[in-house]
Order: sequence, then C-alpha cells, then structure tokens
Amino acid sequence: YEEIKAAEKAEKDRLEQERIDGIKKRIDNCESESYRIIQNTTIENVDIHKTMIDAFFNADFDYEEFDILFEQAKARIQTSWDLKCSDIQEKESQRVENERLQKEAEQAKIDSVIEQVNAPTTVSTEQLNEIIDNNPDVILNPIVANIINSKFEQINAQENIDEFNKKQDKHDDNALEQDIN
Repeated sequence: YEEIKAAEKAEKDRLEQERIDGIKKRIDNCESESYRIIQNTTIENVDIHKTMIDAFFNADFDYEEFDILFEQAKARIQTSWDLKCSDIQEKESQRVENERLQKEAEQAKIDSVIEQVNAPTTVSTEQLNEIIDNNPDVILNPIVANIINSKFEQINAQENIDEFNKKQDKHDDNALEQDIN
C-alpha cells in the first residue's frame, strides 16, 4: 500500500514539476523571443515587431502562481523595447539631419558653381572647363548644366561677334587705306 501511495505521490510530484517547468519555460520563451525581436527591430519594422511582442505578452494564458515572474519578464521587455525605440528614434533623427546637411552642402556647392559661372567678370571657356573639372558631381545637376551650357553658348556667340568685328575692322582699315592712297 505504501509503495502505491509513494508511486502516486511521485507521479503527482512529477506532474506538478512538469506544470511548473512548462509555465517557467513559456515565460522564458516569451522573454527570449521578445529580446530577439527587439534586437532585430529597425525603423522599417517597428510597428510589426511591437505587435508581435504584444501578442506574446497578451496571450490568453494563466500563469497561475507565477504571474509575478511573468510581470517581471514583461517589465524587462518593456524597458528593453523603450530603449530600442529611443535608439531607433535617435538614429533616425541623426539620419534625417545628416541628409539635410548633405543637401545643404550640395546646394551650397551648386550655388558656388553658379556664382562662378555668372560672375560679373568675363568667364572664358578654359575657366568653365576648369569649373566642370573641379565639380563633376555638381555638373550633373540639370539646372547647373543648363547654366553652364548657356554660358558656353554666350562665350561662343561673343567669340563669333568679336571675330566678325575684327574682320569688319580689318575690312574698314583696308578700305580707309585705299581711300588715302
């Protein structure tokens, strides 16, 4: 009889230990999986990952006398999540600021090239080519390219006018010389 009672008690103890181990394992798995999700969270997937973590901790499950362990794990995960979100927000703010600064720098370079091209002093073809060589990335900007092309056209037109005037002056000089003779 005692052996039967001992066997029943052993079975009862084993089942109780399985129940306890099962609950603790579920809490550990929720926490481990939540940490894995948090570690892989980025600005692009923050919403879906928050939903996944919430699903772990809002599942309909009775943790019985281990509710306090579950609540402690939940609090640790919430703290980790808050830190991760803060880090993501900080990195995103920095990325946006870097992007803004890069655009400002690009615009300043564009403005500088436009200023050089449109300088009140005469710009030669050689100077334009030097500007292009020194600023190859800026020249890809369509506005700058149009301004430079217009300047080349102006220079070419002015050179043609100057050439024509030289020929005209030479012709006038020859005509004046013939009149004198």
